[in-house]
Amino acid sequence: MEKVLKYHQDMLAAIYGEGYSVCDWLVENNITDVIVYSSRNTYEHYLPIIVSLITDERINFGGSYSLTPFVDRDRVHFMFGAKKFGDIYSADLSKYSVITLTPYNNSKIDGIIADSGRKKITANTLLKGTYARFSRCYNAIVTLQKNHPNAHFIQLRLPAAKKDNKYYDYTLSQLERSVMNSEIPEHYTKYGFELPDACEMFRVPSSSFSSNTGVLFDDKSSKYVNIINGHRVTPNQPEKQPTKKIWFIGGCKFYGVCSPDDMTIEAYLQKQLNEANENIAVENYGYFMANQFFRFEKNIENLPIGENDIVISHFFNPFIDGLIDDGVQRKFDELLEEKELFSYNDHLTPDGNKLLANIIYQHLADNKFYSNPKTESKLPENIVSRGSKSTVTNPDLEEYKASLAEVKLKIGSIVMNCNPFTLGHRYLIEYASKQVSQLYIFVVEEDKSIFPFKDRLDLVKAGTADLKNVTVIPSGKFIISQLTFADYFNKADIQDKQIDPTQDLELFATEIAPTLNINVRFAGEEPLDLVTKQYNDGMARILPKHNIEFHEIPRKEENGGVISASRVRKHLDTRDWSEIEQLVPQTTLSYLKEKFK
Repeated sequence: MEKVLKYHQDMLAAIYGEGYSVCDWLVENNITDVIVYSSRNTYEHYLPIIVSLITDERINFGGSYSLTPFVDRDRVHFMFGAKKFGDIYSADLSKYSVITLTPYNNSKIDGIIADSGRKKITANTLLKGTYARFSRCYNAIVTLQKNHPNAHFIQLRLPAAKKDNKYYDYTLSQLERSVMNSEIPEHYTKYGFELPDACEMFRVPSSSFSSNTGVLFDDKSSKYVNIINGHRVTPNQPEKQPTKKIWFIGGCKFYGVCSPDDMTIEAYLQKQLNEANENIAVENYGYFMANQFFRFEKNIENLPIGENDIVISHFFNPFIDGLIDDGVQRKFDELLEEKELFSYNDHLTPDGNKLLANIIYQHLADNKFYSNPKTESKLPENIVSRGSKSTVTNPDLEEYKASLAEVKLKIGSIVMNCNPFTLGHRYLIEYASKQVSQLYIFVVEEDKSIFPFKDRLDLVKAGTADLKNVTVIPSGKFIISQLTFADYFNKADIQDKQIDPTQDLELFATEIAPTLNINVRFAGEEPLDLVTKQYNDGMARILPKHNIEFHEIPRKEENGGVISASRVRKHLDTRDWSEIEQLVPQTTLSYLKEKFK
């Protein structure tokens, strides 16, 4: 669970860190009437989503529910809406779609929602959908590189403020109100900005949107903020034709919120370039992206860059020419004691802009301002800029990917009942362990066998203790269980029945295997049990569709017959220990003799 929660929190940080929200995705998908189902143990991990649903006027939020109300209801009543909290059975599901903010599905909740006929949106669906929309900007960067193969693309890792920073919880509107009331914020008094002109620095400039150009600011002229042709001015650009340009494209930190024109990152960098007699112009293509991030892709695609120009962005990019990362956060942390570098949360003061400009300049100088033309594009041909995954046909890249496939770690798995653990099971595990780097053994946890689950689990662990790359774990409720594959536990009565293991195998392939990076599943051949044989056939049919290999291993034989747990149980009826000791390891034999003495 912790791994999934961490994954969800990382996605939340990326999405909300750039001003997009799940509400934008919901509205775009015509889902506006919603309630939330969560649990006491996990709701705090999803609070940004809940706050968004409560505060966004576009969303008709019907409250939050759980199987039973939380004990600490009063402490969190604001987050969940004062009169909109209770158990899920009291919710009016006829009016609302249900967002389930939990790391895993809950069959009971799924049943309640299914009975209501309403739509269910899982946390995973919500976050992946939102992130895919948000990530269109990243795809646009890749398209830009494809169209300008000789330009240089630099990724900048922006610094983050510490949460105990005095101004971390401030908002831009708070700062603006202070300035409007003729109160320069304490951490801005040193700059000597004049009122009321300083108000312009703390406001979001008006803008317009076109499907052809993207988002552009309305032109304006003032003491501290000037915008021409939709973009903020960078003072002191070279008078003669520059040899190249450096384009900053990104969010409001690049725009220079809370700073005048001559104290933005771009302005400080331009000053250093001028002092070094570098005939390079710096362009400010920073924007306020909150609530319109998905529109921003056009701004990127239409960036008018030239031959050998430099593009600096904070968007993730797998094909960058340079990364400005090393030491950025450390340098900011070191100076926080003596300088106020953040205006509010992670946004920068003029001093913060100056420090970041110094770091960028040093990187550019160390790389000779990327003066050497690129001899070959790093970007594969035929990149599709839509969707979450690029499609490539570059032969060199395909060859490299093929070589990676050869060294990719193989993580295997076997699902076993082991009723009890035999030398046949041991043979299968030992064989599989030699084919993979790591092997997971899932012991069927459902207690519907002659030998209790705990005993079966202990026998497998004892019988494989010498195999260092083998890990033995319970199968839980989601692998060959009464919930996912009930027919397995009635095998003796339904040998002539056609069974369907699709639910069990799809759940394994889409939820269990990705969690453990499993890419191979093994099973023993089944010449006798027709139900298990159909299950094996299902694995051969379904798993490869999810890029999981399936290997069926011939069964180990002894005295002319395959070694099976049923054969051991048959000999137990007569206490034929001489036969049994030919079929089980010593650890199992000792257990059986003690249990059946």
